[in-house]
Amino acid sequence: MSYDYHLCWNYDAPGRDGLGHAPDRYDVFFMIFDTATGEWRNVQGEPLAMPITREYAEQMTFVASTGDHLTFNGSSHLDSAGHPHIGTNLGIPKTGEFLPAKSTTHYRWTGQEWVGGPGGGMPNARGDFEVSDPMTIRFLLAEQGGIVAWWNSTDGGASFTRGQLLLERPGAGWATSALIRDPHPDARVIVAEKMPGTDWARMYLLGDNGPVQRPRAEAEQR
Repeated sequence: MSYDYHLCWNYDAPGRDGLGHAPDRYDVFFMIFDTATGEWRNVQGEPLAMPITREYAEQMTFVASTGDHLTFNGSSHLDSAGHPHIGTNLGIPKTGEFLPAKSTTHYRWTGQEWVGGPGGGMPNARGDFEVSDPMTIRFLLAEQGGIVAWWNSTDGGASFTRGQLLLERPGAGWATSALIRDPHPDARVIVAEKMPGTDWARMYLLGDNGPVQRPRAEAEQR
């Protein structure tokens, strides 16, 4: 059986640190791997020659320029038309410091071109998303400030509004998993609340109605 793996990725910026390379990643690229044939192709279905160079990638796999904004992580999912959507995070780098990218950003392939980018109204957050038809997208985001909630779009990602709130811990910092595949309604994602000044984190399994709960004596184990 053949499987396609979608890879959204980013290049570093040679010379931005004055030493010939930088730890940050800029711009967005997309390509597809066929596990049966071992072939890489772009979103138009054209085969890609390997190894890939930046110049070749910009010609064949380019999605969007992020300018001075760095990118961090990202995932891709197909809509009902078979077109890919990309979710990633954008932020501003600081010289000599590591600054994780923050603002959640969405791109999608219309069948003719890539559209989207900053400005959809989503918060500084980390998370994953799911998509049904090309116009209907929802992100499950762990936001700065301690909120985990759905963010929904019905216009293809042009705008997002906050939907159902699943968890609120004022001031919490979060780490979050990807959305669970084939989930149970009580198990959509795992989030970890970082505990300041300790090596520990509180773990939450979140479903459609918020966190799965159990007695404190069972939950607080080290």
